[in-house]
Amino acid sequence: MVRRPPRSAEPSEEDVFYYVAFVQHFVLGRMNVSDSIYQQKEAAVERVAAHLRAARPLKRTPLYRGWLVEPEKVSGGRILVEHDIPISFSHDRGVACFFADPRSMISDFLAARRPRARGYVMTLTDWSPSQVLWAYEWDGHIPTGYPGFTMELVAGSIQGIDAGAKRAIESNLRSQKELILKPLSASAKTKLEPLDDADCPPTGELNRRYG
Repeated sequence: MVRRPPRSAEPSEEDVFYYVAFVQHFVLGRMNVSDSIYQQKEAAVERVAAHLRAARPLKRTPLYRGWLVEPEKVSGGRILVEHDIPISFSHDRGVACFFADPRSMISDFLAARRPRARGYVMTLTDWSPSQVLWAYEWDGHIPTGYPGFTMELVAGSIQGIDAGAKRAIESNLRSQKELILKPLSASAKTKLEPLDDADCPPTGELNRRYG
């Protein structure tokens, strides 16, 4: 007889509250807030993520991330970044190109403030579903008995913008096919390509596809 692994602890309503807050702030780019929630409520976030990983299993396909960083922050084919905070990737390589392109509508503001920054596309193939804290495939799924977690909920939480802008944000979040991973170890196996060598689509096409 094959023994089943023990089930993870069921998330509580409080766990779900902190989890939703963590994901909302993360996908909206409020990284200081999301990082603070994760550091203080890591166990709660993990309990909900474990529930979702079991309910909505993920396929292991390559993940991609676009970077804009200064040359001195790149060494030996790796980017020298903090390794103790969650990090986002996408199933779609084009999304990584979009964020790595300093002329794209998503990155031109940052590039203007950091003129020495250069674009890079990172590929992560050696990852485990157990590393995932949130995935766009989980849109609308949350532990039974709790409100559905959807992109409408995320967009609807933004104050001071009209309904059309909220729908646009919702659409962009869906198109980016985002996953939030636990902090990567310093030994994580990644491939890093300068934007000029990454065979990315032209800026205009990226803007039309993801903007």
